[in-house]
Amino acid sequence: ENVFEQRHTASKDNAASVLATIALLVAESDRADLSCLCDGLASMNERWSPLAHWAAGRLAELTDQPQSALERYREVVELHADMQEAGATPLPGAERLLEDVLLRIVHLQLARGDGEQALQGLSILTGLSPAYAPRLASLLGMLGQYDEAISLLQRTVGAGHGDWRTAMQMGELYTAAGAEDAAGIARELAQKMRSDETTMAWQQMAA
Repeated sequence: ENVFEQRHTASKDNAASVLATIALLVAESDRADLSCLCDGLASMNERWSPLAHWAAGRLAELTDQPQSALERYREVVELHADMQEAGATPLPGAERLLEDVLLRIVHLQLARGDGEQALQGLSILTGLSPAYAPRLASLLGMLGQYDEAISLLQRTVGAGHGDWRTAMQMGELYTAAGAEDAAGIARELAQKMRSDETTMAWQQMAA
């Protein structure tokens, strides 16, 4: 192990610590220290490769190189896929890295107006967590794919995920698609779900 690696393998939460450091340096736009951190991560063993690419991608964004950042983030996605195929697991503390990487990919693709590519990232995120379904549905709606957006939200609500806001969003999509009767039904569902949530909250407070 090199000195950098020894320093960051002292505790089982080392990856979380490094990720927190990367986030801090990005927030402070500290390109110099982030560059040094990138060099250190690049010198470590292959288990650290996803973090090395993540750090390099964040640095690329800070230096206005979005294409380079995208390439780095896609490397993380590919490494994660290889890891899953091999039955390996991420470093402790880096379990959410794939999610963070996909969010950056979606952000960069939307920033350059590439909605179709952003759909792929949001689709993967929705597979990781249904919490991303409303965001994916919004993008589908922006692209005029109302049937797909509505179907996605219907599945989300049917699976017990989402809340009254999801149903309200469904109503907005029906309206955009010109289906006012269905929009009215969705809005009624949203009102009922909101009322039920309020009642449940009061019951819990009174318990």
